[in-house]
Amino acid sequence: MKKLIVLLIFILCIVGCASTTSITDPLESSEIAEVKTFGEIDIDGNGSKAPPHFITAVESYIVQGLQERSLYDSENGKKISISVNNYRMRSGFSRMMFGIFAGKDGIDSTVKIYSPDGNRMLGSSEVSSYNMMAVGNQEDIARMHGEEIVKFLAGESSEKTNDS
Repeated sequence: MKKLIVLLIFILCIVGCASTTSITDPLESSEIAEVKTFGEIDIDGNGSKAPPHFITAVESYIVQGLQERSLYDSENGKKISISVNNYRMRSGFSRMMFGIFAGKDGIDSTVKIYSPDGNRMLGSSEVSSYNMMAVGNQEDIARMHGEEIVKFLAGESSEKTNDS
């Protein structure tokens, strides 16, 4: 009986320690074909209480991911505008004391792509990244969110939803 209880607790912990990302309204293939390189990146904390170092880290991961895919051209690329809509990060103490019961860390952003001159919006999407694990920190969420934004920009598959 004890083994069964321990096994059930272990399974619940593993299921509860998941990280998720969703992209709402991904770019259509015609929009992806039109978008070849990206340049200027503007991230607005939008009153979300996201600290400046977190915003800088997300931007850094986006630039790095685009450079790895040869999609970054600071001079002639499409403009990217990111508005952070929601930001939640548990304290280290909360994560240590309460684990998954302390809630989930995460960020929701609206990503808009504009023509190089900034006059025409080519596409927009909501990107959400969450980490319910008891381990991890701001850097992990910044990396995960930056990588998911790059996947959206590159037109790569990800967990996509079309819900509003």
